[in-house]
Amino acid sequence: MKFKRARLLWDDIKCLLRGWYFKFTGQDSRYIGELKGWHTISDFSTKIKVRKELKEANSHRISNMKIGCQMINSILIRPGEIFSLRKIIGEADEKRGFKTGPMIVKGELGYATGGGLCQVSTTLFNAVLEANLDILEKHNHSTDIWGENRFIELGRDAVYVYGRKDLKFRNNLNDDIVILFKVDEDALQLVCQILCRQEIEGKVELKSKILQEINPNKNNYGSGWVTLTERFLIKRTGTREKTYKKKEKYKPFWKATG
Repeated sequence: MKFKRARLLWDDIKCLLRGWYFKFTGQDSRYIGELKGWHTISDFSTKIKVRKELKEANSHRISNMKIGCQMINSILIRPGEIFSLRKIIGEADEKRGFKTGPMIVKGELGYATGGGLCQVSTTLFNAVLEANLDILEKHNHSTDIWGENRFIELGRDAVYVYGRKDLKFRNNLNDDIVILFKVDEDALQLVCQILCRQEIEGKVELKSKILQEINPNKNNYGSGWVTLTERFLIKRTGTREKTYKKKEKYKPFWKATG
């Protein structure tokens, strides 16, 4: 508890120094009304993979995703305001309905309350990328534990761990935006839309690539990676502006044998 409070205090200090502290969108900032005439400036979904090895934890993580989506759904972010998962979702504990689900802990598959929220964070992050919003904080997973069976390409995942790793972005547009978020249980998908009264002034182009494979060439180790993700805004005038760039590392991990 002491370390958690220290980490939260440190995050608050950093936000204060950067001028963010008084600009966060609150949990009670919800849009109630018709969205007729609003433009969908991004629409992103991720597939919920049912993994046999997770057994009943599959239903637990879907339940956690639904709670996370409900907390974010209909959030209104005004121009200049900052969205933070820490401020909106907060701590995923049992008192708030979260269950024990799968989570990567110290480079290995483990279980913790709130497991599954990283897919919520990832889906939201990619919708934010496509909307050309200003990304202030984003973290990748420490390892590529699922390999080719991962639910999103490397460089496009976003971790959420309360008090440790957050997703923060700013509404850098000239009008309000609203986030619509849900779990489509029939299609087994998380679906996130970002709406605005104005359209984006240009076309967003995203590029993710692997720069390096890191493999210690030892038995029972999975590969690590270095990736680069970039975003460009191609304006109507034809100019091409880079609006996001992030280089990330996934460490090699120990593959447990049966």
